[in-house]
Amino acid sequence: MFWTAVVANHVADQFCRGAYQRLIRTKQMPVLANHGVRECCASLRADYMMARDVKVVRGVETVSNIKKLFEDDESNHHAFPVVN
Repeated sequence: MFWTAVVANHVADQFCRGAYQRLIRTKQMPVLANHGVRECCASLRADYMMARDVKVVRGVETVSNIKKLFEDDESNHHAFPVVN
């Protein structure tokens, strides 16, 4: 029974997505890629790419503070982490 289930699982994976993969896609959750870091990026460190003074948005924030964040010329990415 065990080997039958293992073989059936591998054969099914070759032809269609598994139930967990379908559920993840349905809920639109982010999925990490199966491949690792490319060689060109392996020597980069996170502190080289990240900003030291991270601008965040609180869970409950005023419209004026959010407007200030979006109008700031230094932050051109318009994606801010939300913290509690």
